[in-house]
Amino acid sequence: MAHAIEVVVERESANDADGTVVEIYLQPGSPVKKGERIFDIETSKAVQEIYAPADGFLMHSLTLGDNIDLGGAIARIVADLASAAAAVATPAAPQAGTAAPRTGLPRLSRDATALATQYGLGPADFDRDLVTATDVRRRLNLEPPAPKAVQAVPTMQAPPVAARAPVSANVKPVAAHKRDEIEFLSRGAGASMLSVLGAVVGYGDLIRDGEGFFERKIVDIVAFEASRLMRAHPKMNAAWRDGGVELHRSVHAGVAFDNDGRLLVYGIEDADGLELEDLQDEIMEGFKKYARNKLSLKELTRATFTITDLSATGVDYVLPLLPNGQSCIIGIVNGGRDGFALYLGFDHRVTEGLAASRFLAALRAKVQSAIAMLYIQTEVCAFCDGAHPVGKGLLRIAGSGGMDVLCCQTCWVEG
Repeated sequence: MAHAIEVVVERESANDADGTVVEIYLQPGSPVKKGERIFDIETSKAVQEIYAPADGFLMHSLTLGDNIDLGGAIARIVADLASAAAAVATPAAPQAGTAAPRTGLPRLSRDATALATQYGLGPADFDRDLVTATDVRRRLNLEPPAPKAVQAVPTMQAPPVAARAPVSANVKPVAAHKRDEIEFLSRGAGASMLSVLGAVVGYGDLIRDGEGFFERKIVDIVAFEASRLMRAHPKMNAAWRDGGVELHRSVHAGVAFDNDGRLLVYGIEDADGLELEDLQDEIMEGFKKYARNKLSLKELTRATFTITDLSATGVDYVLPLLPNGQSCIIGIVNGGRDGFALYLGFDHRVTEGLAASRFLAALRAKVQSAIAMLYIQTEVCAFCDGAHPVGKGLLRIAGSGGMDVLCCQTCWVEG
C-alpha cells in the first residue's frame, strides 16, 4: 500500500474520551484536497470540524452516529486510487476451517486495547485496519465472551450493555452534558485538598444602571483585578500535576456560564493584558457563543483559574468547586446585608492558607477600590485627602476665611 497519512481527531480536553460522527462529507475512496472539510465530530462541549491534512483519496469505514476515540486516527489519506479501492473493498467471507487473508494485524486504539483486554480479545479478532472501542463493543454484543477481570473499563467509557447491572425504575439517567460536568469537577475538586476562604466586599446596594449583563454583577471587575494579581501570586494560577506544582505560563481567566443546567467555563485568553472594557467585551462575546452553543473546545478548556458570579441570585455563601487543571476558583455572592462577598476555593496541595488569604485580601482591596472609583460618588477630606461616599463619613465645618470645608471623623478627633 502507498504511504498513508492519518486523519486524527485531537483530544484537546482531558474531560473528553470519545466523540460521535455527526456529519460525513466524503465517502470512502473519494478524492480529497488538503483543507477540505471531511467530517464533523461532536464531543461533550462542541463540534469539531475535521479537515483533510493532504491531497489524495480518503479511506474510512465511518457511518453517522459512530463513536470514535479522541486522540487517535479515524481515517487515512492515500496517494493513489488503487490503494483506496483496496482498503474500502469488502473482504470475501472465509471458507469454513480457513482464516481470512490479512496483510497484517490491525491497530487498536488505547481505549479499544483496554476494553478488548478485559474481555479476552486481541488484534486477530478484528478484520479492519483501525479498531476503536466502539468496534470492540459491537463485537462483544454479537459474540460476548466470558469477561476477565483484568482491567477496569476506562473512565468515561460505558461498559457493554450485557455487563450492566439492572437499573431501578426510580433512577433517571442524567443528560450527557451533566455526566461530563460531573466528570470534569470530580477530576478537579474531587482530586484536590479543597479549602475555602471568604471576604466581604460590601456595596450591597450597587446596581449598575445601563450595564445590561453586568447590572447586578461584578464578575468583570473581579476577573480584571484577579488576572492582574496572578503574576504576584503565581500559585493561584497553577495546577497539581504528577506529584508537583505546575505554574501556568499564561493567565487565562475562566468565566462560568450556567443556564438551564448547562455549566460551561469560557476561558479569556491573556486576560492579564486586557483593559476592563476589552475584558467586558470578551465576557459578552463568550456569553453570546454560549447561548448559541458555539463555544469551541479550545475556549472551553484553556482557563487557568475560574470565576463564578452568583450575586444576582441573592445567596450569601458559596463553596466553589475547583475545575480540573486549576488551583483557584473565585465565587461571588451578594446576600444584601453585607453586600458582595468573595469566596476563594484553592488547592491545598498547591499553596497554603496564609498565601491564599493574602491573595484574597489583595483582591478584595482592588475590587473595593475599583467599585468606588467607577460607580460610587465620593467626597474628599480637606485635611487628609481621604475619599468617602457622598453623605457618609464627612463633616462640614467652618474653615479658615469662613469657608465651609469637609472633614473626616479621624481628622476631626485628632484636631
